[in-house]
Amino acid sequence: MKKFDYNSTNNPLIDICKRYLAACDAIELSDAVKTLSLDPILETVPLVLKKPGLVYEIMTPSTLIGMGGECTDYARPEDAPPFAEIADNLDPFRHPYLPEPYLPLWKSLDWTFTPEGMWEWILVHDLWHNLPLFWHANYSQVDYVLNKEDYIEILPNIAFYLTPTGRPKKWYKEDIERWAKHERKAGYHPFGRTGYKTKQDMFTAIEMARTFDKDFAPKAVQIDEKTIDVTFCVWNAWTGLKQICYRMERSKRLGIKMTRTVDNLLIKYNCGICF
Repeated sequence: MKKFDYNSTNNPLIDICKRYLAACDAIELSDAVKTLSLDPILETVPLVLKKPGLVYEIMTPSTLIGMGGECTDYARPEDAPPFAEIADNLDPFRHPYLPEPYLPLWKSLDWTFTPEGMWEWILVHDLWHNLPLFWHANYSQVDYVLNKEDYIEILPNIAFYLTPTGRPKKWYKEDIERWAKHERKAGYHPFGRTGYKTKQDMFTAIEMARTFDKDFAPKAVQIDEKTIDVTFCVWNAWTGLKQICYRMERSKRLGIKMTRTVDNLLIKYNCGICF
């Protein structure tokens, strides 16, 4: 069985994730709903396999509609129009219901049952968290913590207060700045909801967090021919740092059965922003 040094700079799961995130970051929101090809992102996860006869797309929300929104990823037959052309009365907060013949990604892709393949499957499964979000939907923003450097960069301080997830994006920064200004104008202390009474208390907590010793590198271990465990760390600015493990198992009914066997909150944190 192939073994990896997951703590080394040659960790293949880290390389896969970085390429995937770079492709996600290239997506931008606009005032109008747009349909974009999903192929540039799928090309970064080659062990997740497209099916012939299907077109893979992303529908981005309009930043002028509703109080927030997220992208919708889906597949359609080649002879069907893009979903945005037939969708009416979309709920801007949630993936819309996909009527036939439109398919969610988990029903329209095949996989490779290897450690790297299951890591790529998890990235695609959680794709919408890593595509652009706006306004209230930003609560769902998730960042992968791949090493100690990522963790140190994410730790909140004044420079990162307005972009607390550590992977700043223009659309995210503008939303945070607007609502942080609104909070201050209303007389709220921006750090108050984090549980720290003063900025100095916050800085003290940050310095303590810097000493946190954890192996952040993602790992995928093949238990047997039917089971693979994938463990990784994620950061959310309203929750904190979590370690997650999915047990990936072959399933006759589902194809791949994902069971979340570990969900450890390693560091509790809330950036204090309330939309």
